[in-house]
Amino acid sequence: MTVTESQSTFHAFPSRNIESLSSVTTSLLSRLRSSKGDLIEKLKELWNEYQNSLTAKSVEDYLSLEHLGHSLRYLARKEPRQVDRPFATYLNAGRPNLMVRPSGEILGAVLSIYMYGPKLQLPSYDEVLLCTPKTSIEEIVLLWRRAMYDTSGRIFCLVNADQLDYEVSTKAEEKRIHLAKDRSINNEYKLVVLCSREKEDHSHMVTALDSYRIDSPALPSAADIGTYLKERFISQALEVSSIRTAASLTHDKCCVQVVTSTRAGVGKSLVVERLAQELEDITGNNKDVCVTVPLAEKHIDQNVIVSTLTKYITTPTNPVSRIFHFDITPAVLRGVDNFLFNMLVLGGISNIHGHIWRRNPWDLYVIEITSAAQLQKTDIQSTAEKKEAKVQRVSFGSQPFFTILPTVSCRSPRETRDLESIKANNELDGTMQNDPLMDDQEFRSPAFQRAYQYLVRKAKGANLDFFDFEEGKIEGDHVQCLDVFLRHCGVADPSWAELRHFVWFLNEQLKDCEHSVFCQARHLEDASLNGFLNFVVRFMMQMSKDFATPSLLMSDESTVRLANVVDEQVEGEEGEEEEEEKTQGMTLLLINYVEGGKTVLIHTYSSIMTTFP
Repeated sequence: MTVTESQSTFHAFPSRNIESLSSVTTSLLSRLRSSKGDLIEKLKELWNEYQNSLTAKSVEDYLSLEHLGHSLRYLARKEPRQVDRPFATYLNAGRPNLMVRPSGEILGAVLSIYMYGPKLQLPSYDEVLLCTPKTSIEEIVLLWRRAMYDTSGRIFCLVNADQLDYEVSTKAEEKRIHLAKDRSINNEYKLVVLCSREKEDHSHMVTALDSYRIDSPALPSAADIGTYLKERFISQALEVSSIRTAASLTHDKCCVQVVTSTRAGVGKSLVVERLAQELEDITGNNKDVCVTVPLAEKHIDQNVIVSTLTKYITTPTNPVSRIFHFDITPAVLRGVDNFLFNMLVLGGISNIHGHIWRRNPWDLYVIEITSAAQLQKTDIQSTAEKKEAKVQRVSFGSQPFFTILPTVSCRSPRETRDLESIKANNELDGTMQNDPLMDDQEFRSPAFQRAYQYLVRKAKGANLDFFDFEEGKIEGDHVQCLDVFLRHCGVADPSWAELRHFVWFLNEQLKDCEHSVFCQARHLEDASLNGFLNFVVRFMMQMSKDFATPSLLMSDESTVRLANVVDEQVEGEEGEEEEEEKTQGMTLLLINYVEGGKTVLIHTYSSIMTTFP
């Protein structure tokens, strides 16, 4: 039917003046007064007339269901949407296709259906329904109707149907059989039902559709699926030309970015913070630029997420580019794959109240997650080879869904130091080119520079009494800075959080020293305190080590550390090891007294006394 024909047959709103609900009620009551019969008969008559008045009649402040249906049909025909997705040759049109695969391959199988043939749009949330034990019969029947009456060439998938309740499965199959008898359905509809092999013996849906079972081919590799998703995400971001999108901040201009690591505290949140700062600079908007949604419960509740996100709904005519940051902690055990698939691939999630949050292509979605897989090898080249082999050879079902999304990996300071050295020689592996290394803003900060400059001079045996730190003056590079901090922080393989604690504490103490008259030798007449600042710095180094060293093994940080860490002490640092040994166990308690013209400093828990002539 053409648009002209649909307009000519569209009678949702009559030309005459529409009455209000109040006027309709008043008219019914006036007729009731003149009618005969007892009260019960009058009430029945009133109710019947009221229902008949509103069933196929719109009033001024309400719309009848019939007229609502006409309106929706008119809008659908006004802008027809033709997708014409190609259907794989192993699938049969005009009937359901039952596909049974291992549970870990279900999502990969869904994507493989839409990857077949020319690359088109990603599947949408109205084409794919991911079932859970809470999925209602109404949701499934709605999918049946969409599939069987569809004329746009879309493919519809009912995923994880084995998780449906028995009663829901029974009613859903009965409804499908009933709809199949309707002669007005599309005889070439495209419908796939996917179930897990582990639960097929306990699923009524598998039993009911067993005659429609098909033998599906092997899945595409994880690398191929990842490439397909990345290309689609980039294409979506490029379609927006009216504003500068947040996706332009990423190295590949992709509207989805996973920030991962194999341990906690290695800079994932800092990556998101830097992206938010860049977005503020290019948009000039500093309000709600980055929306962080922490996910810390054992099971992801999409109802809570939708309730949080609805505060930031924008209209297509007035888009506002934002970063939506989902911080998924290691405590989350279930629902991660389904949530990411719904939000990122299908483009929307809904709650029990029918509210739908749709992902806009002008926004950047950042997923922060700590990977459960631990890299065991210490050699950086071996790590690169292992990562490359993991992407190329491992099947989709053996790894979480987020691993095939566009990803950058954060690493510990020790690994970062090694990568910075390799990068300086232009030998960095291609798979790590875009991974974040040491943050240059942190490196140039007064805290890092003050701690670095003092430690470098202390290691060289320089007299610190006459050293004045000049804020804004940058010394060294990323590799040298990390090398010095790793040798002095006291933790074999620290996280960035532990290293920053060490630097921060040492910086605060050094600032106090710079403002203390007792540490400025040029202002003291007592020349016997020459080298006192060197001792204070060494003392503060030990306190900073204690501050940075965790006293408890935290559950979210108890990941596998490097087993064998090479002891890196720079040759030529005369007396460095001895001084370190002397300060072990040193506390803040100092006792000073004069003996034979010398000032002696005694620290508890040590039998060694350090004297200054």
